[in-house]
Amino acid sequence: MGPWKHTRIGNLEDLSPEEYQTKYCGNGHKTLSDQRDTRGSTVGQKETGGVILPVKSLRDIVEEAEESPDWIIKDILKAGELTLLDGMAKLSGKTTFVMHSLKAIRDGEPFLGDAPKRARILYLCEQGNNFKEAIEDAELKIDDEGFKVVQWRDVTDVDWPRLIAAAANMCKTEGREILICDTFAAFSGMTSTEENNSGDIKQKMEPLKRAANIDGLAVLTTRHSGKDGKGRGSSQFEAEADILVSLWRKDGNQPETVRELDIIGRYGAKRLNIDKTPDGYDNLGSNNRVAFVRALRVIRALLPAKEEDALTEGEILTRAEPNQVSRTTGRRVIEWLVEHGPGGKMGAGVRNDPFRYYLLPDPEMVFETGENIYGQKVSEEEEPLHFTVTGDSEEETEAKNDPEYFLTNDQPPSDIGQKEN
Repeated sequence: MGPWKHTRIGNLEDLSPEEYQTKYCGNGHKTLSDQRDTRGSTVGQKETGGVILPVKSLRDIVEEAEESPDWIIKDILKAGELTLLDGMAKLSGKTTFVMHSLKAIRDGEPFLGDAPKRARILYLCEQGNNFKEAIEDAELKIDDEGFKVVQWRDVTDVDWPRLIAAAANMCKTEGREILICDTFAAFSGMTSTEENNSGDIKQKMEPLKRAANIDGLAVLTTRHSGKDGKGRGSSQFEAEADILVSLWRKDGNQPETVRELDIIGRYGAKRLNIDKTPDGYDNLGSNNRVAFVRALRVIRALLPAKEEDALTEGEILTRAEPNQVSRTTGRRVIEWLVEHGPGGKMGAGVRNDPFRYYLLPDPEMVFETGENIYGQKVSEEEEPLHFTVTGDSEEETEAKNDPEYFLTNDQPPSDIGQKEN
């Protein structure tokens, strides 16, 4: 009976019970008599293959979740998770929206009212030469080595799983935290028939899920939606993604540039009305956010690149006034730059030693010309710095992602730049 019921007595080895236990129940496993499930069946060494499951307590799960990376773009893009963005082809402006969000990530500017985390990007792009228009519209720096592109026309001979595996490996090797796949159908080769088959969708989404959940990348992929504003195909798409984002035109008499942005994920749901302005996307209802972003660009360009040339707050505000930057907004911008961006601060804040401000060195964003991303000459004597893969210290990461914006009136981050005293 038991595990020996199919074994002939003549085939048994001449071993003592202790020797049988040592030989056949090793590797830290209990004896067969102790390995029975609730139905009374026996789980043997041969059946388990020597696998020891990585069991975790509920506390372990909760603590790991609390230690997960912060948002790169709040509610939209997060390390270790897969975001699915859908919108009508040609009309919703998915690529334009994505490119402006990546511009904010690379330049350290607010996006829809929140401070994104600086990160490096690999973009799988379906478009050909017309992708140039999206680059220029977002005003991306064309010499930025932190933003690399792979075009669909150059990898048509690479099958989908190998393509994403190679992309994930490149991201890990080069220190890129974001992987964009625009569009999912083009790169995965998914047909209209497969779009409605949950099994095909699950199989096609698997490489992207691995890149996010296992490789720890922030992955975003795009797909087309129908006239109802919902993504085409089976609901299995939604089941596979961690964060769902829909972008579509508003009905009625809204301006052509206005879109509705719906976000659904495990962290909650949000609906925003956004408007594409010459300075990027504005969250409607935030009256002076555009003014804040413009002031941010002005003041950041005014800050000297050398510590010895640091300017006082008064000097910065005076120089910014001709560009219609109010002193109240200017002060908020300076504080924001110190806490979230490239702003450096020195001095004791007293009469004979006031606080002075300058641009912190960022070797990743210094080009071979010796100029930084704002066109300022960083070094005249030293050899120009080149692009390198860099990472923030824990203190810098914490500061850049602190939800506080240090605004007056205790305003929340989503209201940044709204109120003037």
